[in-house]
Amino acid sequence: MADTTASTVSNMADKAGESLSMAMKWWETHQTFLIDMGIRVAVSILILIAGFVVAKFVRYILIKIMDNRKIDPTISHFVGELAKFVALAAFFIAAMDHLGIQTTSLVAIIGAASLAVGMALQGSLSNFSSGVILIFFRPIKVGEYIIAGGAEGTVQEVSIFTTTLLTVDNKQVIVPNGAILSGNIVNVSRMPDRRVDMNINVAYDSDIAKVKEILEKVAAGMDIVDQSKAPSVTVEALTNHAVRMSIKVWTSNANYFTVIAVYLESAKKALQDAGITIPVFYER
Repeated sequence: MADTTASTVSNMADKAGESLSMAMKWWETHQTFLIDMGIRVAVSILILIAGFVVAKFVRYILIKIMDNRKIDPTISHFVGELAKFVALAAFFIAAMDHLGIQTTSLVAIIGAASLAVGMALQGSLSNFSSGVILIFFRPIKVGEYIIAGGAEGTVQEVSIFTTTLLTVDNKQVIVPNGAILSGNIVNVSRMPDRRVDMNINVAYDSDIAKVKEILEKVAAGMDIVDQSKAPSVTVEALTNHAVRMSIKVWTSNANYFTVIAVYLESAKKALQDAGITIPVFYER
């Protein structure tokens, strides 16, 4: 019994010795490769860590510089995030290259994947590219009143994918940026002054010279009308029911709607006081 136990222990020791010997031989054979690979992995990890640090630093510096120069926050944050992404991508490719991975194939794979994603998100990418154009070239700004993309209102926000407008009746409209750039953009607020075009109809038997005098006098009596630019009062059309008068005056953007309301009310009263008939039935 003792001999059997001793034999078993001896066999186990021999097998352990053989395993250790094989391990030592494998280590001697692959020692250089393993040490080299370990160093490569460690350096690649350090490159990635450095990449995160550098990317965050680049983003911070760019945003800080643009904020100091009073550049719009939308632009500064977009540029900062874009620079951070580019820096991370560059360090990631460098890390993979240090590991011995063929970065050419990796870039090709990323390109193919980007193409597939781009085809699937064509509409969103169109809105994204339009958002970049709106942010950088600034055809519209927050606070301006615009007509674009089938909507009109005051610009509340210009983001990467959409633009938010606030209508005059306090409704929020979110318009895709692609829709805004696909057509004309009417920026009502960009210029400080704005011309107000109005129409008033009078009867055919009216004295046109007198009508023009009255309408010009009404415009001259309004403080919110720019008196440095003479008002224009002309006959615009001869309709089936009336003579259509065209009145054009200039005012600031802030007073545009006020001028319309005040002028039309004052003109109606002045014409009636002068005995000028305003037809009940007329064509617009």
